[in-house]
Amino acid sequence: MAQTTDYIDAEISQADRPIILEFHDNECTPCITQERLLMHASVHPSFPAHVIGVNVEEAPEIADRYAVSTVPSIVLLREGKTVARFTGLADAGSVISALEADHPAGA
Repeated sequence: MAQTTDYIDAEISQADRPIILEFHDNECTPCITQERLLMHASVHPSFPAHVIGVNVEEAPEIADRYAVSTVPSIVLLREGKTVARFTGLADAGSVISALEADHPAGA
């Protein structure tokens, strides 16, 4: 499903937990791997964020907004603000660690 700017803006503004914007291109093998890893991890009930996949070819304005020029890339948002970024293939554990470092459990 193509993610529109309106959809992503609504998801971010209504978020009750952090957002992971996962930027990819359908022709990029590392992107496909990263998307699968994050989507697989995100179905676990204790996963600490909502994952939104963003195809940079279908939504270039969103990639521009978050200054994403390389895929795969991840932008972590908390309360609508960027708190961390990853460029290249990142594992779910590193992403979760960045979320916890920004906002430790129980804080």
